[in-house]
This record gives sequence, structure tokens and C-alpha cells, in this order.
Amino acid sequence: MDIARHQARINQLVREMLVEGLLNGQFQLVQTIRAASDCQLVAKMILVYCTLIGKNIRAIANYLTKPNVNYAGAAVHAGHLGIRSCSIGAQSILHACCLFVQACAYGSKERCVGALNMLYNEYSRLLPKFMEVLQLEVQILYLRRQI
Repeated sequence: MDIARHQARINQLVREMLVEGLLNGQFQLVQTIRAASDCQLVAKMILVYCTLIGKNIRAIANYLTKPNVNYAGAAVHAGHLGIRSCSIGAQSILHACCLFVQACAYGSKERCVGALNMLYNEYSRLLPKFMEVLQLEVQILYLRRQI
């Protein structure tokens, strides 16, 4: 597959994720910045984000396993994840983080578990698509070095 086909597939994936509500326009802005400056920017951001999101979800879940839930601590982790999600345009994850923070404000373990499930489900929807975009970005970088 050549560079144009890889880029077309990335564009298709991004359009699908926008339509599904997984991403918002911030991700397109990140892509524009990449095109203007650092051709590795999108790949780096996706890799770091996907690595951190899994760790953050596990940390958030860990708070809910305690007999006395530290809602403030859980909300801080969810807030940090929300900020990271906002920076890359991961709209559905950001929304789930906001719901989790609200559930923490209510002090409701049941609501927190529901919001955490939503967060995990959105993560499960986003991760494979982000991984495909990452793979295509890496292949484009490789192909550009061959030219």
C-alpha cells in the first residue's frame, strides 16, 4: 500500500470516529499541526495516550474496590484522563470522564461503577481504531524514509 492509500484509510477512520462520536474536531487540529510541523506528532500522541488511558482506567477502578471509596482521588484521576482526552480529541472518553466525576461528586459507588463501565466501553471502542491509525502513521513514516 502506498502513502496515499494509507492516508486515505486514516482519513476514513477519522471520519468514522467523528460520526460515531469517538472523536471531535480537536483530533483533526492535531493532524493539521502534524502536517505543518512534526510528521511523527500524531503517532506519538496516540501511543502516549493509549498507554496512559489503560493505566488511568485501572487506577480509577482500583479506587472502587476499596470498602471506603476515596471519591476525591478517583475524581482527580478521571479529571486527568479527561484533560488528556480533550487534548487529543477523544470526545467519548472525555464525556465518560465527566460522568464519572459527577458520580464521584454524588458519592455514589453505583453511579461510579456505571460511569466506569461506560468509560471502559468507550475505551474498548476507541483503542482498536486508534491502534490502526497508529500503525498506518508508522507505515507512512517508514515509506517516506524509503523515498
